[in-house]
Amino acid sequence: MLKTDKLHFGEYCEYKVIANLLRFNFDIFLPIVDDKGIDCITRKKDGSITELQIKGRQPRWIFNIGRFKPRKNYFFALIPPDNKIYVVPSFIVFEWLGGRDKFVLSQKRRLQKYIDAYDQLS
Repeated sequence: MLKTDKLHFGEYCEYKVIANLLRFNFDIFLPIVDDKGIDCITRKKDGSITELQIKGRQPRWIFNIGRFKPRKNYFFALIPPDNKIYVVPSFIVFEWLGGRDKFVLSQKRRLQKYIDAYDQLS
């Protein structure tokens, strides 16, 4: 686990995901203001875009997501204390929330298929 304050940890998580996206040759666009729950936008080969919200948590696996409308081009990159990146479609996160604002990310959610699953964004 990283030893840093909440604000710095959030920034670290965003840059970690962005660095991985660059490693996989994604075109990335960063909004100047994050007031719509979008930390970065990627462009697909066909010209369409995907929106990505990046959330990191330490030391617990509780993700406070809040209210949002799921859509096919909206994804979450979740970084819990194991420091892995889980790329999850917004429809799945919405289901995990079950009408609440937060959920606990746990292995019972069959997470393996979401580890570094950047291919969903292309």
